[in-house]
Amino acid sequence: MLCGNAYEKKGDKDNAVKFYEGAVHLDPLDVRPRRLAANIYRLQDKLEEAIEHYREMTKIDPQDFKSFKLMGLYYGHLNKYDDCMESINKAIALKPDKIDALYVKGSALNMFQKYDEAINT
Repeated sequence: MLCGNAYEKKGDKDNAVKFYEGAVHLDPLDVRPRRLAANIYRLQDKLEEAIEHYREMTKIDPQDFKSFKLMGLYYGHLNKYDDCMESINKAIALKPDKIDALYVKGSALNMFQKYDEAINT
């Protein structure tokens, strides 16, 4: 992972993600390189790839609030309403008092033009 960090600091995201993916293959249960790779994919607008890492992280840790929330956000950007709401609702179920998940849900509902639901979120 250190090589990935070094490449990322130099602005070479393509090589950074290659090293993070390599770390994932070495230890598939370590979520750290998955999270770093997912973040780069997000920055590169490769949301499907980012979602795949978040999906795997939620399998490793079903209590991973952040991964469910971000997965929902990215599904929303891909116009996948059902997947978006499922992920966001899982995040909210894990931490019902976290305002950021409720904000993401309201924003997603607004994006999908479900204004009445958004107001009640």
